[in-house]
Amino acid sequence: AVMAGSDDDDDDSDYEVLRHDELHENRSSSSGGDVVAGSNTCRADDNDDSSSSSYRDLSSDGEGLNDGEENGRRSKLSELIESGQYDLARERCKAHPEEVLSKDYEGWTAMHFLCMTVGRDTEATLELVHAMIVAVPLSKSMLVHDNSGITPFHYFCEDLFYASHMPTMTTMLDLFLEDKGAKVAEQMDNESMLPLHTMFCCSDSALKPLPAASELLAVFRKLLRAYPEAASKTCNESGMLPLHMACKYFVPNLMDNVDLRKAIVDVVKLLILSFPDAVSKRDLSNRYPLHHLSKHANPANNEAMLDVYRLLIDYNPSLAMKYNSWCESPIDIFWSEHVNGEPLDDVKCKVAELLLRAVHRETWEEPSSIDQRWLPIHAAVRLTCPWNFLEELIRRYPNQLTERDGNGDTPLHIHLKYRIYGKDDSGKDDHHTRFFGALLRSCRILASVPDASGRLPLHIAIERGSLDWDNGLRLLMDSAPTAVITRDIQSHFYPFMFAAMALRTDSCYRLLRNSPGVMGVFTLSVSENSGDCSTSMDVVGKTKRKRIL
Repeated sequence: AVMAGSDDDDDDSDYEVLRHDELHENRSSSSGGDVVAGSNTCRADDNDDSSSSSYRDLSSDGEGLNDGEENGRRSKLSELIESGQYDLARERCKAHPEEVLSKDYEGWTAMHFLCMTVGRDTEATLELVHAMIVAVPLSKSMLVHDNSGITPFHYFCEDLFYASHMPTMTTMLDLFLEDKGAKVAEQMDNESMLPLHTMFCCSDSALKPLPAASELLAVFRKLLRAYPEAASKTCNESGMLPLHMACKYFVPNLMDNVDLRKAIVDVVKLLILSFPDAVSKRDLSNRYPLHHLSKHANPANNEAMLDVYRLLIDYNPSLAMKYNSWCESPIDIFWSEHVNGEPLDDVKCKVAELLLRAVHRETWEEPSSIDQRWLPIHAAVRLTCPWNFLEELIRRYPNQLTERDGNGDTPLHIHLKYRIYGKDDSGKDDHHTRFFGALLRSCRILASVPDASGRLPLHIAIERGSLDWDNGLRLLMDSAPTAVITRDIQSHFYPFMFAAMALRTDSCYRLLRNSPGVMGVFTLSVSENSGDCSTSMDVVGKTKRKRIL
């Protein structure tokens, strides 16, 4: 299996992306410069090589083309809006209504520019919108696609949370959505991105001021009410549903804002209720929403993040072990990104235990007994979690070290039975040595506890090759010295015999050197058979003589 975190950065390797906060800064600049082409964090960079005929085809109704568009010139109305002169733009709109649908070389109309710069002065923008509606109905002006297939409403939704006055923005949103002829929420760009997709790509760094929690949730409710099927639509560039994007961008970027945390959880819940199957859908990289959340959403000291993880896992616990295209499961990614070698607070441990329990439920335990036999340390050992998380579990549940699971095994038995040293070229042996040491140093008596069949850990370790002398066998022998002279209950072999059969000569020598007395129970007999000499070893017992070859 590939180590977690081996791929460079998710889907970003598939296509170049632009940072949304940089785009927003360029778009909302008070200078009179050109508006930067492109889109948000989720959208691929556009190649502006389209001809005038190609973006003319993208216009939904084919109207609004004038002489200014033929040579790519930007209309006077668009220039006034871009420079923030909304009063003059309003007068220009009344005098020259044909410029509302006039496109420049990017395929942008005046309505595109208005929606791109909507956050500058929302009151003046609202007045200008009313003037443009009088000039050209929304069913025409809002359905014009630029060279990238992006409508003005895409840009409006992209910048919705960056405006200075959210109530005015929600008024404009209602105005756009109430026009049934426009169907603005149903329009896709060239990457099959709906306005709902773009709303989940906002970056926390540009949210000034922050929207109220009620406003945040209300916006998504309105958009989904206008087009409920949006929750089930994917982008063709990445195959991501809105829930994937929410888990990759929206939740991680906004969760630092304490006042918005509950609303963010409610938004995720709203998406799941709108399209429950989204939780179990893969994108084009075979990632589920839980993959994206596990990689990008650090739950440290954030109870709301725990709620988001719980929403996804409770709906489908088996997702914790589903692999993406890089053979990574969500729990592997979470170990690598947020646990391995990182400080562990209470919330992070709860999320780790939640993922662990999901894997445990789906893999090893009967559903009827899981709640009665949930032993986090046993599950963590079987799954080979990061050693620092194991140490935290030992600190939290010290009594579980000597408890037996449904198979009658302690955590030490599980570790020895499911791990073979010397078979791993990826550098994991040191990790497993620390893992073993954390168990045994926390409770030395484990070395003397037999499993359900009566076998001691030393016998299991040598027979299965779980340990060699330097990475744990010596510690195991020192913790249970009598095990060296104790026969295995199943084979009646001494530990050094297992080492000899496995060709572990170093371990065999050290075991015999530690307890040479075990050789006193053997006699050597040589017999001739057809001229050949064969050697056999007689094990001398108190009650019965056995011969082993």
